[in-house]
Amino acid sequence: MGCRHATALVDGSARVHDTALVGPYAVILEGVTVGPGSIIEGHCVIGPHVFVGPQCRISSHVTVSHATLECHVVLWPGVRIGQDGFGIHKYFI
Repeated sequence: MGCRHATALVDGSARVHDTALVGPYAVILEGVTVGPGSIIEGHCVIGPHVFVGPQCRISSHVTVSHATLECHVVLWPGVRIGQDGFGIHKYFI
């Protein structure tokens, strides 16, 4: 059986499976889907409309945006997915 820590912030439109675990101070924004058996550890931020498949583990202090994570994905502590870098450029005039 999953659980959400009392300090976790989960948007009302997010779909978090009953067997998923959401740790302390995690933030899950609008339109997010978290699959069965997935673990979102403390201090993570899951951006709008991110899909987290079944049996994923998102370690502490991870930020995910603009992403679809299929089943059994593991993100180690401090990882940033969907952020500037890795081919994403901003141009300032």
